[in-house]
Amino acid sequence: MTASRALGDLRLLSPQLDHEILPDPPSFKKEEIGSAQASGDLTPILFEYYKYVGIVVSVIGHILLESSSYRSINKLHYAILTGLLNRCARLVFSNVATCHEGQFAEATVIVDRCIFESAIKISWFCKNPNDTKFVRFLAEGLRSDLELRDHIQKKIEERHGAIMTIEDRMLRSIRNSFVAAELTAQQIAETKRLPSLADMMIELGLSRLDYVVGQRLGSHHVHGTWVSLLTHYLDADVENGIHNFKPKVEPCEPHKNQFLHTSIVLLDCLGHYIEFAFADDDTAGRWVDFLAALRHDILDVNISSALADTEYLSDAKS
Repeated sequence: MTASRALGDLRLLSPQLDHEILPDPPSFKKEEIGSAQASGDLTPILFEYYKYVGIVVSVIGHILLESSSYRSINKLHYAILTGLLNRCARLVFSNVATCHEGQFAEATVIVDRCIFESAIKISWFCKNPNDTKFVRFLAEGLRSDLELRDHIQKKIEERHGAIMTIEDRMLRSIRNSFVAAELTAQQIAETKRLPSLADMMIELGLSRLDYVVGQRLGSHHVHGTWVSLLTHYLDADVENGIHNFKPKVEPCEPHKNQFLHTSIVLLDCLGHYIEFAFADDDTAGRWVDFLAALRHDILDVNISSALADTEYLSDAKS
């Protein structure tokens, strides 16, 4: 399916966006894909799909709230969801700019971990949506601001009401965040905490293994664990089982799975968003078909690698 057919009424987009922002998906000759599959180097092709998925996320995230295709959506719910979509798109674009020459995977894996978490939250909001989920999200993000506000106010009280310029600026910023969320300090403090990402994924029908692979392994690179150091920051000469370490000099090349996995997670969350947001079944159906075809093409490119990865090294012994 072409992108223009999926997009439909171009008036749905923010005026800053031209309809040309959504070109048709990447197209490769069978010979190109076959050659890449034969060599095992699928990274360049999957990188092109990764870029394209970022564009699709950006376009969908810029469909206006007043669109006739949308059902009636609470303005804060819309702000949260489109904010997360825009976050995902911009982080994809930042990764493209960072690693387009095949370097700096040590940085881009951290960003992809952030994209993964936001995409899961979008799916969680949109599947079995209710107002409580969104309120919990707002309150969760404001608890640190609430704690900071309390510390600042305590310091002001200790000085008998004398307020520093920086304190006044911070308090106004915190107050503005509360007002924008339409929550009071008491409501923020009393609102139930968000479930863990693992629990969100279970609600979405995903497995604990999905969580470990998508979130926990990505956390290595966010927090700089031993696994992260071994992967991206250290080289080792191994002699008689002894590792002699030295700092890694060369930047790291991105792995194809980085582009594959993030693209699929983003397409899945877009599917949930469209089912949640669109009242127009025809428009929603075109988008769903378009995303499904794109998902299929991406997985089809990787099929030879997936088959090789799932071969058994030896027969099971009875």
